[in-house]
Amino acid sequence: LYGGSQYHRTLREFHLASKCLRLPTITEDEIANAAGVGEIHDGVNFLHAACVIALEKARVSFEPLLEALRVRVTHAMDRLCPVTEYMLRETGERA
Repeated sequence: LYGGSQYHRTLREFHLASKCLRLPTITEDEIANAAGVGEIHDGVNFLHAACVIALEKARVSFEPLLEALRVRVTHAMDRLCPVTEYMLRETGERA
């Protein structure tokens, strides 16, 4: 495949892979570490703890997928330039 077809196929495969991605488990220790207890108040900021856990799990889960997507899209875009140049030259010669 070349150009747009290769690009769209890569995005469809990334979309499918991200939909089929298994969510990582969250342990009680991770919750306790993320919640902690601040010096300013006696309570726990649960919203902050949830954000910390969500960001870490998303990074761990999606980082390999995003790296694979970056490599494949870079390859598709590298192959697109010669095809585009060829098409421009052919169009110029016909005119």
